[in-house]
Amino acid sequence: MKKAIKNEYGVKVGDIFACSWGYDQTNVDCYQVVKVNGRSMVTVREIALELIYATNSMAGSYMPVKGDFVGSELLRKKTQLYETLADGSHTAFIKMAHSYAYQWDHKLLYQSSYH
Repeated sequence: MKKAIKNEYGVKVGDIFACSWGYDQTNVDCYQVVKVNGRSMVTVREIALELIYATNSMAGSYMPVKGDFVGSELLRKKTQLYETLADGSHTAFIKMAHSYAYQWDHKLLYQSSYH
């Protein structure tokens, strides 16, 4: 079995990054790593979200759908390391145009809309 190539922060092909952003609503975008480009760079592509359950008509909990790519745009991003204050653990993140995307922790993602 071939060993997965990881960058200096342990990020590998297939890993998912999620970002939450918005003002009067909560938007969620998810990106899947499609290539590791050396020590700290990765290439990511946006992936779809699946509604798991609606909390009301304008909000719900979602999961990223690995391999269900949205569009064809490839984004090359630098991974960085973020240390949490609660337990001293760390996670990788990438800077997107409107927010930071953190390595997904396999928990449901909350998204809402405002009509």
